[in-house]
Amino acid sequence: MSDFRRVKISNVDFVFINLDSLVYFDRKHKNGEGKKDGKTVECSADNPLANWNVSFTMDEERAKKFYNMCQDHFKACCGKKEPFGAVHGYSETDFDDKLQMRFRASRKAKDSKGKLQQQPAVVDAYDVPLENRRFFNGSKGDIVVTMFPADNPSTNKKGISLIVNKVTVTNPIYGAEEYEDFDDVKSSMDAPNFDRDMATEFDDEIPF
Repeated sequence: MSDFRRVKISNVDFVFINLDSLVYFDRKHKNGEGKKDGKTVECSADNPLANWNVSFTMDEERAKKFYNMCQDHFKACCGKKEPFGAVHGYSETDFDDKLQMRFRASRKAKDSKGKLQQQPAVVDAYDVPLENRRFFNGSKGDIVVTMFPADNPSTNKKGISLIVNKVTVTNPIYGAEEYEDFDDVKSSMDAPNFDRDMATEFDDEIPF
């Protein structure tokens, strides 16, 4: 079985979207008294942590099903005896008095050979490339990710990382918006490189 499994997840809400420019999480950034240090900032492709990323949420039932799918893929690749640590980039929070289960997918700026990778594809409902990739929290659509087993050096956990391959924005939201920076989940910035020459492994998308 291939370590790489490509999955299309429909009808999700996008949050903390960084698909228009490269970013990295600056853990040394001071946010003021009483606030946790760290901030997502734009950077060049020469930064070894440079990546594109996006977080997405869905209803609790489907989120749990997707989490279990990630866990099952880990066991299929690594064996049942290997302890499963986490879906890297996954977090839970309360939002509007409901449990919000949030996943993050990313793609590094450069592959393991130092070659610049293409931006993740971002298209509209008609599969036309989206001119304005700076859409805001609450935009809706579909996402194609690749799950694969990986270690997280920040947490020393083995688990599943998610690579963002394609984002389809069916209901974009644009306009002025301010929000607090997303807590550092110590995952997407530390995820292993994804080489474009692996794309031949992904002939089929598994709809979810």
